[in-house]
Order: sequence, then structure tokens, then C-alpha cells
Amino acid sequence: MSRRGAAPAAARRALAGPRRGARPTRAALVALGLALVLAGATACGPEVPPPRPLPTAHHAALPEVTAEPATPAPATSASAAPSAGTALDLAWVVDTGAHNKAVSLAPWGDVVALGSRRLSVHARTTGAEILAVDACFTFADAIGFVGDELAVVCEDGVELYSFAAASWRAERKIPGHARAAAFAPGRLAVGSDDGKVRLYDTGTWREERSLEVGAVPTALALSADGRRLAVALEERDGFWVDLPAGSGEDGASPERHAVHVPPGPAIGALALTADGHLLFAAGGPRAALLDLERGTTRAVRLVGGVATARFATPAGLVTAGADGVLWVDAEDGSAHSIGGGVSPLTGERYDAEGTEHVGLALDAGGRLLCAGAESGKLACYAHVRIDPAQPFAYGTARAATTTGGRVMTFGGRRATVKALPREPLPAAGAHAHVLRYSERREGELTLLEWTDVGAATVDAVDKDVLRLTLTDKLDALPYDTQVRISWAR
Repeated sequence: MSRRGAAPAAARRALAGPRRGARPTRAALVALGLALVLAGATACGPEVPPPRPLPTAHHAALPEVTAEPATPAPATSASAAPSAGTALDLAWVVDTGAHNKAVSLAPWGDVVALGSRRLSVHARTTGAEILAVDACFTFADAIGFVGDELAVVCEDGVELYSFAAASWRAERKIPGHARAAAFAPGRLAVGSDDGKVRLYDTGTWREERSLEVGAVPTALALSADGRRLAVALEERDGFWVDLPAGSGEDGASPERHAVHVPPGPAIGALALTADGHLLFAAGGPRAALLDLERGTTRAVRLVGGVATARFATPAGLVTAGADGVLWVDAEDGSAHSIGGGVSPLTGERYDAEGTEHVGLALDAGGRLLCAGAESGKLACYAHVRIDPAQPFAYGTARAATTTGGRVMTFGGRRATVKALPREPLPAAGAHAHVLRYSERREGELTLLEWTDVGAATVDAVDKDVLRLTLTDKLDALPYDTQVRISWAR
């Protein structure tokens, strides 16, 4: 479910961006302001962090990006292992410039990487960065798409990022400090350090159910229908449950079934097949495949630990960790290296002390597999060469800029604004829009918006002070009001 429907239709059209070659319109500038939604509480109101240019998007058949080209793939071929899951060739490798924690594939095909307080979108054909924004502090494997919006599970809540500009649009506060998360269509499970796992309906963002688990969750997995949940716990065995229909307000606790991977440490990675029949659990180099319908367990032998796992089909899954990226055959429990055991990040063979892979994403058709590493590298593999002629790309960054600041003086149509430190500044004579921050509640969400209060001309720029003449007269723009000035380059 997408929350984009809450925005006015005109704003949604403007967010799609101007046609290539066209002069940016007022609507495009307004949409850019609405996209710049960043909040934090201070004595003077929400705090605007240091800005970065945030593009709007022009949907096109190919991403036209000017970033540095991706690193050529090392001269290795896919593993000769018999499983079809290993028949993947390395497509590209890039450096995201951040300590990676999670990777996701957007519905339109491009790749999203979550790093340390940084969210970046990369073209699926080349890996080149399309855009980047600041993000919250979070844990590994904490992102997923809800319709066409990206949900990031932060320590204190869920942030929703609205595309075209990957801007922070809304937030949903959650109790405790989140430590693990799992997504399924229409549902999100979050495990917190208060020893509870809470399930949310991502259509309404209401809490459906809360389970007392007795320890800090380290990993979660949900079946595609959201009815079966697996939970890994800190320093103890995990368990799985079948969630009954309904809200869970009757207080009934579903029956728990233990998940144990002897004799290693606590389980750190979980994955369920779409139907919930098969569960993969890994703790350190020990891993197991559990048939939850038959009650059988098959051991999987690994060398290093697993950080993330995803089932590609009921016949097998992909893992990312110290062993690199592996295909695990669900029939016999054997593991095969994707990429021939050679790291695309270093060009060297893996060993137990190798670079840790922490993020993993697969597309529904099994055509593309992307993995991130703690080092900041992001690599994608494909069954076949990625065809750049496919109309399956996110879009093109457009040139537009904003400056954050606070109102110093205002009277009639004249205003002076003191820009925040290290902000880009428009030139005298630039045509701009003045944007004002606001918040409003919609159900369980707090919507974060920059609203257009009027067009303006930049009369003069004196160091970090902007002198503006507004096109229309405003009733009030109080001293110290937080504003942004948006203009086209």
C-alpha cells in the first residue's frame, strides 16, 4: 500500500519532474520543497540538517547519470556448481561511500542502499548513484518497500521515504528501540530491546499485535502472507509461531515452536519461504534448514557467519556474510559460492576473515541479486546481461537546489533570510520559491511537509543573508521562522 495518495494530485504530478529539456516549472519547484522533509525537535522548532541538492525525477527508459562509472568486474565467472542458483555473473561494483547496513530493490528496478545515516539510489544498469539523502541511525537489514515508498526502520520509529526525490515524507513512532525487522506484503514486524515483537498493518500503520518474547530479538522472518513469524533471540534459542487472524487484542499467545542450531551462538539470520513451510536459521558458521510442516531439520555447513538470507525459490536461498554470497540448496543443504569464491569487492578469494556482506536483495524474477558490504561496496549479479534498452529504470536527476535558513525581517513583500552554514546560495536575480515547514497528523502517521508560501525574486546576496521580494503579499512570516528557498540552477 502506498501513502502517496495522501498528497494532492497536483503535487504528485509535479514530483514526476519536468520533461527533459524543459525549463523547471513552479510546480516542479513546489514539489521539490514538499520533498524536503527533515525534522528534529529543538527549542526553536524542527532542526534542518546541512542540506544537499535533492533532485526531482524525470522518468525515462534509461537512467542518465553523470556519476563515476562502476568499477569493472574482476575477471571471474560464476561458480560451476550444479545449482541453477549460482548461474549469476557479476554486473557491477560501486562504492556507496557509507558503512552499508541493508540493500533493497525498488519496484521499478533500481537499487537502494542504506548506510550509516545515508540512503542512496543506484541505477540498476550501471550502479551509478542517482541520488542520496541523509537517513536515520538504524541496524542492519532494516528497509523494505511499502508500495512505491521506502520504509526505513529506525531505532525509534519507521520513516517513509517518498520517491521521486527519496525524501523523508512521514514517520511512525514505535515503542522501545528497534533491533530487528521483517517485511511482508501489507505487514511489518519490529523487534525491540524491550523484549517485544510488534506487528503493524502498513496500510493504516496501526499496531495489530504485540508479542512478549522475553529477550532482545536479533532477527525476524515473516512468510509472504504474514501469518507465520520466526524470531531469533539474544543468547537463547529462537522460535516460530503461527499468528491467528485478528488484531490480537484478546491477549491470547500463539503456540511457540523452538528453533535451535546447535551448538553455536545465538541465531543471527533467519529466512522463510513465501509459503512459510521452510525456515533457514544461522548462528555463526552453523546453519540449518527446518521443514516446519514435516518437523525435520537438515544441517548446512558454512565457514563464516551469515548476516542476511533470502529464499529465491523453495528450492534454494541466497546468503550474505563472511563467506561472501552463497547459494544454499534446500534439497541437500549444500552451499555454493556465487562468483566462484572471489570477492567482487577486493578481487581476492574469501577466507574466514573476509569482508563482511551485510545486505542482500533479490528481485521477484530472480534476474538480479545485489549485496552490500560493511566496507561501503555494493555489488550486483545478474542471470543475464542487464539490458539497458529495457524501460525499467528509475529516472534522471534534474538540476534544482534549496537553501535552508531563518527569517530575520519581514514586511509587506520584503524579507531577509539568514542561510544556514555551508548552504548553497542563489545568485542575485534568481527566481525562487519560499517554503515553510509544517507537520500534521494523519492516522498513525506524522506527515512532514514543506509548503510553498509564495514565489520570490532574490534581490541581493550579502555573505549568508538573502534579500527577497515576494511576488504576492503575505500576512505574516514571523521572526526566526524556519524556511527554505528553492530555485532552479
